[in-house]
Amino acid sequence: MRVLLPVLGVLLAGLAWAAPVSRVQITPEQCRQHGLAPVELSVDPTGTVLRPYLFPEKGVYLRMSGPPGGPLLMEVLARPGTLDQALAARFSALEERQPATVLLAGAERSALTFLTGQSHARTRWCAVELPSLAVLFGASPAEKDVLTHTHLAPLAASLKVVGP
Repeated sequence: MRVLLPVLGVLLAGLAWAAPVSRVQITPEQCRQHGLAPVELSVDPTGTVLRPYLFPEKGVYLRMSGPPGGPLLMEVLARPGTLDQALAARFSALEERQPATVLLAGAERSALTFLTGQSHARTRWCAVELPSLAVLFGASPAEKDVLTHTHLAPLAASLKVVGP
């Protein structure tokens, strides 16, 4: 019985985490209220395990985070300078940097793949450059192509951005 209670608790927590979320939308007015460039942004997390957090900290439009246990996230950041400047402000060190071109928000975009962190926090990233924004997708370093991850691919496919 003692073994079953913790297992049941983990299962219930997982079910609560995976509660369905419909399309996430951010309006230009919401952006202005948070001191960010006004954009219209939407993404559909249906079928994923990621939860949305709108304007979670200064300079961040949206963070979508997966359940505990390993890195799984998407972030949309304000990018007042270059993509490299935005990444330098966010991370202390980037390893295995590789330039890439990806399809995101209806167009081919410049991107950069890289690794950060140590041990359980080690994360493989794909950072994509949009006008005035950087969109980051992060997952386990075992993922060779972060944008094809089961829970990140639907976000990449459904992301829409209108604005500066």
